[in-house]
Amino acid sequence: MQIRVAVTGGIGSGKSTVMKTIASLGFPCFSCDEIYREMLSAVEYANAVQKLFPDCVKNGAIEKGRLAKRVFQNQNDLKKLNELAHPLVLKRLEEKLSSCLGKYVFVEVPLLFESEWSDLFDAVFVVLRPLSQRIQAVQRRDGLSEEEIRLRIQNQFHYDDAVQAGLFENGNIYRIENDGDETALANVVKKRIHELAI
Repeated sequence: MQIRVAVTGGIGSGKSTVMKTIASLGFPCFSCDEIYREMLSAVEYANAVQKLFPDCVKNGAIEKGRLAKRVFQNQNDLKKLNELAHPLVLKRLEEKLSSCLGKYVFVEVPLLFESEWSDLFDAVFVVLRPLSQRIQAVQRRDGLSEEEIRLRIQNQFHYDDAVQAGLFENGNIYRIENDGDETALANVVKKRIHELAI
């Protein structure tokens, strides 16, 4: 039986670093972001996006920056895009997982709770990081302004509220605090994998 573990957290929390550690331990790893990036270059997906947002597709190619700016400034547009993209991502992910032979498989799912996908996994690792560090990390990585980053954060699941609401009282949801260096983070990840008792 395949045991599926989702890795999630807000933008800039350190999910990719956590996934690198997990991959280095020999576990199969997949990423919904990578699947979505593959979709962005597919003609069929570009055509579907063009029907919703004609100004965001030029010469058959999706203008990613323009599309991101549009949807993160408009909740309704973001909902439309998610309704188009999420089922396609999930379908491709399922295809990848069904051909994977590992007992434990880890999937980076940035919008796990927003998409209501947590029930599709046997366990969830939630990466938590102080907000100021998250903003700095995304500024370094993507060159976005603080305002742009905060707009994206507003559209994401509020993990601080979830902590207070007892999210981690669920026995299959594990917190990974990313408040030190990469070595400290790797040690926490290894500890959480060891704690998996499903």
